[in-house]
Amino acid sequence: MAARSSSRSGSVKLFSLGCLIGAALAVALNFLEERILTSKDKPLRIKPKAASFERPFSDVLIRKIVDYDELLYGSSNFTNTEADVLFKYIKIICVVFLRDDSKTKSVKDTWGSRCNDLIFVGRPNNYSLPVIKIQAKSSWHFLCETLRILWNSRHKSLHWALFVHETQFAIPENLRLYVSAYNYRHAYYMGHAVKFFGGIYNVAQAGYVLSRGAVAAIQKRFNSSEACISGGKYWKNEDFYLGKHLGSMGIYPEDTRDHYGRGRFHGYNFNQLLFPGKISAFGSYWTRSLYPMKEGRDCCSDYSITFHGTEPDKIYQHNYLIYRLKVFSRGGKFGNQPAYTPFPEESVWQNFLVEEGLKGKSFDGISSEEFYNIWRRKISDPLVLNSKLKKKKGVSSASYLNILKLSKQTFSHK
Repeated sequence: MAARSSSRSGSVKLFSLGCLIGAALAVALNFLEERILTSKDKPLRIKPKAASFERPFSDVLIRKIVDYDELLYGSSNFTNTEADVLFKYIKIICVVFLRDDSKTKSVKDTWGSRCNDLIFVGRPNNYSLPVIKIQAKSSWHFLCETLRILWNSRHKSLHWALFVHETQFAIPENLRLYVSAYNYRHAYYMGHAVKFFGGIYNVAQAGYVLSRGAVAAIQKRFNSSEACISGGKYWKNEDFYLGKHLGSMGIYPEDTRDHYGRGRFHGYNFNQLLFPGKISAFGSYWTRSLYPMKEGRDCCSDYSITFHGTEPDKIYQHNYLIYRLKVFSRGGKFGNQPAYTPFPEESVWQNFLVEEGLKGKSFDGISSEEFYNIWRRKISDPLVLNSKLKKKKGVSSASYLNILKLSKQTFSHK
């Protein structure tokens, strides 16, 4: 008995010692990581001073006063807003990585239609929409081949490329606004920056953006399939490898927060970000983020660019809430008008009489009995109708019975 108690006591002590050693190692590794990060020259660019997108487009922007109500309701008089100008001069190619073909249509129908070019990329499979299929040996190989295809097929029209998965919702208009102060010919790498063992990269969970200059740098280093294969061998780490390779060329993640310190690229959906406690405080999204992240109302920039974890039905919902739903804040009439009808209600019977050849005659002189007889002539006698329906092809049994029943009710009304 004493031996068993001694053995149990020894096991508890050994377990406690293991926990202490594990905790000490975790603290040491975290300290080492911070030392590695701070011992280097700061890898992040110094954030440029706030710049208006108007500066590079001052020669094409014309200011004029418009009716806010008409603008909100899509009047054809206003087709050259600031967003329209940016769409024309800042080209966004959206690259969507596919794992589930059922989600492609929701992307194409909603936010994908606002990209200048939309590309779906996936592993060999059967897809309902055109998809670039890539056979790869690792996730980095897959991404590297995607970048090579993008460069070889579209480098002349490439300004900025947004890379997301099919479960993400993006707002291309806000991306254009953000990058309008940057020169796409230079190398830029944007997203949600995280740190991992001395390296800094933009996590794929939140989507990331590369300028033409950055894609050109990758293409120059990895100019063959063999070079791509040698660049990384593990699956689910392509975002880390991308940051690692760009960092070795002096290209580091930008600080993409707004002036309130709120993020623009988000690795979770609205529900998880807006309600405190939805995401574990010990999760890597918080502990690895290069900058402090917030929950609740201050989680996200008013000009956010991406959200993650969005199912197809929610993609349509987000699209409606962001682009269609209006909140009344000032005067206007367009949003509070009755539904349009081709004819006023009181003139429906008059139009019927005109169609029956009574145009030019006084409607006031027509009695209710005359009106009824005109209407009755439009409807066949049940027996005649029955004969016509039997001769007519394509009428289902259910439709036939409903029409016959309606005809009998009309004649019984007399």
